[in-house]
Amino acid sequence: MKSDKFDLDSSYLTQCSVNNEKNNYPMTCFAHINDLSILAFGFSNGSVIIVRGDLIHDRGSRQRIIYQDKEPITSVTFKSNDLLYASTFSKIFTLSTSGRNDRKIERLLDDNEGADLDCTCLYGSSLLVSRESCFQFYDTKGKTRSIQLSIPKKKTHLYHDRYLVCISETSTTDFSESSISSNKLLILDLKNNFVVFNQLITSAVSDIFEIWEDLYVLVMDGSLLRLHEKNIKENIEILVKSDLFPLALKLINENRKAFTDNEVMNIEKLYGFYLYNRNDFGAAIDQFIACIPLGKTSEIISMFKGSSKIQYLIRYILKWSN
Repeated sequence: MKSDKFDLDSSYLTQCSVNNEKNNYPMTCFAHINDLSILAFGFSNGSVIIVRGDLIHDRGSRQRIIYQDKEPITSVTFKSNDLLYASTFSKIFTLSTSGRNDRKIERLLDDNEGADLDCTCLYGSSLLVSRESCFQFYDTKGKTRSIQLSIPKKKTHLYHDRYLVCISETSTTDFSESSISSNKLLILDLKNNFVVFNQLITSAVSDIFEIWEDLYVLVMDGSLLRLHEKNIKENIEILVKSDLFPLALKLINENRKAFTDNEVMNIEKLYGFYLYNRNDFGAAIDQFIACIPLGKTSEIISMFKGSSKIQYLIRYILKWSN
């Protein structure tokens, strides 16, 4: 397929030329704030350029090199209008966007490990770095927490401010000793440390982006995948069927207005049966006590008639009688 050259005379909202002095090194990463009044560009020759201006209304712009070194820049991420997270393959650091730091680092956050291309994103006010062994978080002072997940990571993208989309690529050898690459799409709920989606993809991933609240994954074979988040009740149903009751109840509490009292108590009752079958009678009776307004108390009483369970039955009857 022949690719057409972009026509600079065609219609566009605004145009901004970024000059990396006399160097023709390729751009490696890019970031912007929401209103597009500040842009950040990272280059393979180790420079970071900030562009400021009213670009939306095409009222001009000015640019400044705020950092210069020799190692390629692998990511630039705005923490705020005044501060930029940046990385190379060997270090993580912050930069002042004012350019008054004589092209030097504002603060070195990690001089032992850096970040690969396409493996960083902003989570809240922290920088999240995807590494082969874990997801590492940084604030403006250094490392904070980490989530252990030992898989190769090629791309990451934050979706809806809580879901981390991660592309993993692994190579295996078949009987003919040929190398076969497989790509896996993982989506993690960072709030609950839980894998919510896991699927193999036939080809490498070119890009991940969002449109109209949905997640899109552009694959190198030309296909475009659309992922739509199920509503909260469908998600809870899936978790209950998988016996993941604590997580289901936690999500219900986060979305309490979406559920009636009876719906919540029915799930708590199912959780009680699950705990009872695992011989965790103390935790089970706590769930059954929470469901007393549902009725059918005779069913629960008959389950705890044995002498070894009488202490739990007494607790239940006392709550029921009150």
